[in-house]
Amino acid sequence: MATVRSRSPVELALLTALVIGCTAAPSRRPLEGLAEYKADWERDWHSDWVLIEARREQIDHFENGYVLMWERRGDPTTIRRREVFDQAWKLRSAHEFILSADRTLAWGNLLIATDGQPLLCAWTFLSEETKWNVIIRDEVPQADHWELQLLEPEVAECRYRSDKTNFSAFQVGPMRGLHSVPEDARLINGIDCPHIGHLRDNPFESRRSEQ
Repeated sequence: MATVRSRSPVELALLTALVIGCTAAPSRRPLEGLAEYKADWERDWHSDWVLIEARREQIDHFENGYVLMWERRGDPTTIRRREVFDQAWKLRSAHEFILSADRTLAWGNLLIATDGQPLLCAWTFLSEETKWNVIIRDEVPQADHWELQLLEPEVAECRYRSDKTNFSAFQVGPMRGLHSVPEDARLINGIDCPHIGHLRDNPFESRRSEQ
């Protein structure tokens, strides 16, 4: 009986690279022009967002892409946003950070539909102010509480809070939604907002059919 030889990590990596190389890749677009495209693509984008950095970066295994960093200054807080795009200019992820005097107060996972409509932001509010570069290194300190902010026009004032755990959100290709809603989640702002049970059923289910 023939035996099957296990492959080394190096062999597996080479095979993976070969498969990726043989797979039809999406059209590649340059970094130049991405910021302008993004500002036009996202609905209700405000002109007071200032682009502070645009760079090429490895965004996944064997995949390069682009990162845009934006800043929106206010008083007393500033919001900074980090967006990751693939080379076809498809948004992979977006995160926002609330800063005060270059100290991080909160950070959020922002979900945007493929048509450019912001859907929600799942916020983590920190128990103590933390330096911006600590968040970048993923050394996140203990959280004080978590909030879910809905962003579609008809529910834009709706905000929920949990004191126990986070609102877990996901963004994979055209799929958007919530992995979980905490048991103690409660509405803290807004009128005619979705019931907690509706959030657990993922009201963004219909957007999975988007291409």
